[in-house]
Amino acid sequence: WRNVSAVGAGANYKLDEAWQFRGGYAFYQRTTPTDTFIPDVPDSAVHLLALGFTRTWERFIFNFAFNGFFYADRNVTNTVGNNVGASVNGTYTNFTPAVGIDLTYKFGS
Repeated sequence: WRNVSAVGAGANYKLDEAWQFRGGYAFYQRTTPTDTFIPDVPDSAVHLLALGFTRTWERFIFNFAFNGFFYADRNVTNTVGNNVGASVNGTYTNFTPAVGIDLTYKFGS
């Protein structure tokens, strides 16, 4: 494995007292070299797209977030698995969605 760099940016826009919108983007380099790649850790370069919003009422706050992890296709040709008559060679493709939702209630005055 190796050290990698990542870059990203995000923004939050407050439309009014009730609505906020946010979004962001990040890029992560792959960490696993091809000669030691295994499917247990399907590593490749990742583009992350994040979107979300907040809706606020007097005592309630509702948050919604979506993260889409778009992995670059990874072509692998190595010797992992050869000693047991298997192979991990091939092209790996992956997309991972993640959704977060929360509701907050403010007690008191």
